[in-house]
Parts: sequence; structure tokens; C-alpha cells
Amino acid sequence: MLISVNECLKYNDYIQKKKNDFLGETNICNGSTCEIDANCTLNNMDITFPNINCHELHNVQKEDQKEPIATNYSTLEIGFFLILSFLAFFLIFLFLSKMTPLGSLIRNYLIRKNIIKKKINEEEYDELFQYSFNSEPPDSGNRGYYVDYTTLRN
Repeated sequence: MLISVNECLKYNDYIQKKKNDFLGETNICNGSTCEIDANCTLNNMDITFPNINCHELHNVQKEDQKEPIATNYSTLEIGFFLILSFLAFFLIFLFLSKMTPLGSLIRNYLIRKNIIKKKINEEEYDELFQYSFNSEPPDSGNRGYYVDYTTLRN
């Protein structure tokens, strides 16, 4: 038996070379003079010089027939990679919005489209400030001011 796939491939090349040499010599045999038996004849070259399938002989797949290698990641690793990816995306977006004109362009676009103005209702606005701009706080008139004046010493 052939030792390796490479040795088998060399043997196949040798057989093909000899087959081509015999095919080039067409006037060697006339009729059945070059026939030893049914498996050894120049009349049927494919039987006399068979091709050996080296990859099946050694149970090795060809490079173009190799199955893709599937790596199995655990769910923890997949989750870790997803979280890192989203965090990296967020940090890149934050950097671009703070350190480049991209942030002001996005804000100007949102203002032009009135997206920010639609989000803020008057009720939410009043709840944030608790008082309207036209009125004073209810306890502002009762508040006393205690200011201590001292004389300056010369």
C-alpha cells in the first residue's frame, strides 16, 4: 500500500505519463498482438492504466471539498462579544458626537424636524420648574431677610 497521499499522487502522475507515452506510439500493436489478458491490453488503456483515487484511499478530503470548520462558542462568549460590540459602538458614537461636528449636525437636524420640541410637553415643562414665569413663589412675601451690618474699623 502507498504510504502517503503525496506518494500516491506521484504514482498517479507516473501512470498518466506512461499512458500518454503508449498513446503516442500508435503503430506498436496491430489487432490483438499487444493483449496479454483482459486486464492488461493496450487496446483498452483505461483498464491497463487505471487512475487511483488517492484521497479516498487514505480517507483524506481534497482541499476544495473540506467542510467548513464550525467553531462552537458558548452562549456566555456570544453574549460577551455582543455586549462588547454594543459598548464599542456606543463609545465610538459618543466620541464622534462630542469631538467632531457630527453631534451638532445631528442636533441641528433634530431641531429642524421639531423632534425635540414635540417630545417636551407644556405639562412636563411646568412639572420640572414648578412655577410659571409670570408668578412668584407663594412664600416669597413672608420671607424675612436678616442682614447683619458691621462697621469698618479704621
